[in-house]
Parts: sequence; C-alpha cells; structure tokens
Amino acid sequence: MFWLQPVQLVLCFGPLTYFAYCDLHTMSIPAYPLEVWTTIICLYGAMRDWRLLAVALSTMAVVGLLAWSTHGLGSADVLVMGALGACLGLSSVLLTILLACGLGLAHSCWRHTRRIPFVPALTLAGIVVVTVATLRRYL
Repeated sequence: MFWLQPVQLVLCFGPLTYFAYCDLHTMSIPAYPLEVWTTIICLYGAMRDWRLLAVALSTMAVVGLLAWSTHGLGSADVLVMGALGACLGLSSVLLTILLACGLGLAHSCWRHTRRIPFVPALTLAGIVVVTVATLRRYL
C-alpha cells in the first residue's frame, strides 16, 4: 500500500508539518525547502518502488493542470500532493485529497473566507489516512 516506516514517517510528515504551519499563518510556503523536500520524497519513493514515482508524477501532472486551468491551487499544493502520492500510493493519495477537500471546505465555512490554506488540510488528511491504514493492518 505505502512505504511509510518510522524513519520515512518522520521524513515525510516532519517537514510537511512545518510547511502546513507556514501555510496556515502566512498563506505561503518557502519554495526552496519545499522543492528539495519534494525531490527527496519522490526519489526515495522511486528507490522503494518505481510505481510510487509514477503516482507522484501523474498526481502532479493532473493536479497541476487543474491548478493551471482554475487558478485555484498554488504550486505548493501541487508539490505536496505529488509527494504524498510518492509516500502513500494511488488509492491512499486520492483518499487523502478527498478528505483534504472536505477539511478545506469546513475551514472555509468556519472562517467565512474564500482563501483556504490547503497544505494544513492535506497534512491532517494524510495523517488520518496513515493512522487508519496502520490501525487496519494491526487490528
């Protein structure tokens, strides 16, 4: 399903939590650390299984086209979705994006705003998906 072991979990969600914090408070993410992190995550996923790199690149391509055509998502959102694709695999990243959309909608309704910091929603949704998948494996 996905390649997350304890070290990879920290490698994936540690920096992602920092990026979510930046996005929540400033509505922007520093580009250079995000690009380096995304590259590391995608290459590490490719070393584990080449299909994870294919998932990451296809996720970035599809979501990037959606972001370009609607002007609704930022480039950081696209990179984070691609990196999560390299971590979680196709079905889990689709579930993560769906859950993040719901969380973003709830945030928008709660704050009465149209601007949504989407990386925190992706981070929280990714943590929920990983937790549920881990619990299902051990229960």
